[in-house]
Amino acid sequence: SCQRIVSTAPSITEVLFALGLGERVKGVTKHCLYPPEVKKIAQVGGYMEPSYEQVLRLQPDLVLMLPEHRALQPNFARLGLKTMMISHKSMADILASYTEIGTICGISKRAEHLKSQLEARIAKIEKRIEKKIKNSGRPRVMICVSRHPGRQFWQDIYIAGHEKYYSSLLRIAGGKNSFQGKTIPFPMVTAEGIVAMNPEIIIDLLGGAQEIKTNFQSDISLWSRLDKVTAVKQRRVHILARDYVNIPGSRFILLLEDLAALIHPEPGGRTFTKTGREDK
Repeated sequence: SCQRIVSTAPSITEVLFALGLGERVKGVTKHCLYPPEVKKIAQVGGYMEPSYEQVLRLQPDLVLMLPEHRALQPNFARLGLKTMMISHKSMADILASYTEIGTICGISKRAEHLKSQLEARIAKIEKRIEKKIKNSGRPRVMICVSRHPGRQFWQDIYIAGHEKYYSSLLRIAGGKNSFQGKTIPFPMVTAEGIVAMNPEIIIDLLGGAQEIKTNFQSDISLWSRLDKVTAVKQRRVHILARDYVNIPGSRFILLLEDLAALIHPEPGGRTFTKTGREDK
């Protein structure tokens, strides 16, 4: 049952490895970088432009895809390849994909065990945060998912708006999205827009290999130009530079723990260095 799998997205690859199915993964995209073992696996092209020739050469008995790949599905079908679509749009979707992949790959028991471990970690956060919310409410949080340095301030700033993944994590981590505008998944905002939203906490996510090597001092000093914003006044601008922050896969739990620790810090709890996590 599914001994030769091709993954068409980094989040799928991460879940397959988390489920202990790494040896069955025969093809990945060029964007799949975690875990390090993927470097030895054949690449089948980009995220939206797989090489069908490469995929066929690997003779997979299952191609795993996301709903975003729906347009590619007929091409795989024409080649006689079996596909399965799983969604990683939200935290609930990721957990459900453990069950779905576990079932089709004949490892249901292991998948359910690993899923219940994740659920226990989520429950632990929920329990801690529940008390915090009772005492101090939900602070307004702005999650920045992408931006570029400009002369005066950031340019092309995209934040988490009405999309499911970051929203579901933010809710469990005890925050409230400072963006209350139109139902746009990732709205682009200006400095004026951020001042108008006035977040109490800004969490700046950096996930690419280059981004992680960022100059934190200059990044923070650009943010600090928004001196009217509560988050800046209270020094609650956090740069979270980790390779998992923009991949909605099995490591969502790390991002959830990070967000909960930043939004509702524990006295003497985990601290955050400029590069992200540091467990005490």
